[in-house]
Amino acid sequence: MPRYCCVPGCNNSGGHLFPTESSLSLKWRVAIRRIDPNTKKLWSPGKHDTVCSSHFTAEDYRETLQGERKRLKRNAVPSVFSFSIKPDFESPRQKRQQRKEERTQRSEAEAILSMTVQHEIELKELDIWPSREIIDEHMPDDFARKYPATRVILDATEIPIAKPSNVDAQSMTWSTYKHKNTLKTMVGCSPRGVITYVSESYGGSASDRQIIEDSDLVDQNSKMFVSGDSIMADRGIMVQDLFAPRDVHVNTPTMLKGKSQLDATEVVRDRRIASKRIHVERLIGLCKKFKILCTPLLPSKVLLGSRIVFVCFSITNFRKCIVDQTA
Repeated sequence: MPRYCCVPGCNNSGGHLFPTESSLSLKWRVAIRRIDPNTKKLWSPGKHDTVCSSHFTAEDYRETLQGERKRLKRNAVPSVFSFSIKPDFESPRQKRQQRKEERTQRSEAEAILSMTVQHEIELKELDIWPSREIIDEHMPDDFARKYPATRVILDATEIPIAKPSNVDAQSMTWSTYKHKNTLKTMVGCSPRGVITYVSESYGGSASDRQIIEDSDLVDQNSKMFVSGDSIMADRGIMVQDLFAPRDVHVNTPTMLKGKSQLDATEVVRDRRIASKRIHVERLIGLCKKFKILCTPLLPSKVLLGSRIVFVCFSITNFRKCIVDQTA
């Protein structure tokens, strides 16, 4: 009479007998997830019950010296299954461990929420947007000679988040640039390398223009700019028309606009802009070294995304300045 595999849902015949060692046999019993229908406890195998070879990996076998058929290693445990449902059986120890992990996760989430909100409230009291006089006083020498009217250097940055379960949220946060779900934020720094502006965070699908249109940078009542100020930005941030009514110039690299190549004067100009605009990219790279920004934000922390980004970028100002006075 053939012996059939005792793994639930498997109809293969033949296989390996359960080990005689009690601890190893228990590992096998837990791995196959079979429940006794009468006691509702972990099923106990008989002396003729087997587990077929399809539930073991290639690493679980060893070859004999004579090249005969492969033999199962002594400490091998079945690990290849196609269970469609979660097993009904959980030992009291597993349940206690699960409850402990859930409590730990809730405590960590509450601690992060509390610290983030507290730090944000404290940092919001600091006005990180400097006046025109402060910008001029601390502007690097070479920057002052070439771009004296610059008030802020803008650039967008993205941080990864876990893939949302909601389809609409997946679409809103999908970044075609990063090829993942992200939160996007517009960041600004002064010519001396100080973070002076951090926008709200938006889904990765939002464009740079949409973020600026919704920010207080273009608010007529904000009085963040004065006539004659200049903004330095990347080529993709096309917002000249938003700031033109306030007599604020947006300094970006030249677009080709159908030309095969740029003129020599335009190339030199773009290189000069790039050499100064690199400061904001260096700052963003420095800020994104925080562990919370390196790994995808969990769904429970995505709602705090704007606050987390603001706190991380704001406290970067307490580090040593990375832009030299002669830059």
